[in-house]
Amino acid sequence: MMKLKTGLKRIGKAIGSHMDDLFLLLGMSLLIFGIHLISIPAAFIAAGVLLMGFSFLLARG
Repeated sequence: MMKLKTGLKRIGKAIGSHMDDLFLLLGMSLLIFGIHLISIPAAFIAAGVLLMGFSFLLARG
């Protein structure tokens, strides 16, 4: 039972440390989807710009 508790605590810490990245990816995907509803080529351009920005954040971190 103790192994289960420690395992769940480790999983919680791992997820908690990456929550900002998960929310960033969720926000990016919702933004791209909204632009896609207006114009498909504009969504591709926005996706490229957002991915370049996200890769810049990952490279600095």
